[in-house]
Amino acid sequence: ELTMIVWRKREDNPWLHAAELCVKEIVPVVSHEETNQVHCGPGPFSMAGPDMMSDMLSGVGFERVRFERFDADICIGRDLDESVEFAMALGPAGEIIRLAGDEGVKRKDKVVSALRETMGQFKRDDGIWAPSSTWIISARNPA
Repeated sequence: ELTMIVWRKREDNPWLHAAELCVKEIVPVVSHEETNQVHCGPGPFSMAGPDMMSDMLSGVGFERVRFERFDADICIGRDLDESVEFAMALGPAGEIIRLAGDEGVKRKDKVVSALRETMGQFKRDDGIWAPSSTWIISARNPA
């Protein structure tokens, strides 16, 4: 029996996607091929597609592949500063900044200001909480 959790598509995960959209308005997007900066590989949403995941699991012998959607708010910081630091370090927004190299560094102040505004929409009394969405995938291998 296999059970795993994967992120659903980025649009269903504002906790990462909102920061990505914000940063894209400020920092030029650089292709992985155009830089020697370290990148995140396939990325956190690479297994978001149920059809692709079903085909992949079936292709290696799994059957009765099931997807159960699970949505929950996720804490991305105790305060705005921590959530901005998180967004700039991880995920698609952080990767855009890293891949841009010097251009990302030059725009840091503007990015921080814009991310504070973007992350502010998720502020609660107990921190910065944003919607997230995952698939809980289960499958059985009869072998």
